[in-house]
Amino acid sequence: MPVRNPYEVAAAARARRRELGLTQAQLGELAHTSREWVNRFERGEPRLEYGLVLDLLQALKVDVTLTPQAPKTRGLLASMMDASDD
Repeated sequence: MPVRNPYEVAAAARARRRELGLTQAQLGELAHTSREWVNRFERGEPRLEYGLVLDLLQALKVDVTLTPQAPKTRGLLASMMDASDD
């Protein structure tokens, strides 16, 4: 699942936590942090410590994979304008 911002990461992690039947406090224990920190993370707070985010995702048994985005395609109008130059 591609995620592009802190809110999408938070939503995916919250869904996974619920899928595992964990409370925020239980997840905090597993990730060696507090329930309050988990709550801030799940609200999508953008300025959290990266290492703790990775610890939390590991506690959720989630792998993080970085994949290059596909190149953006040009719009149909731009393609048609190029074709009309021929």
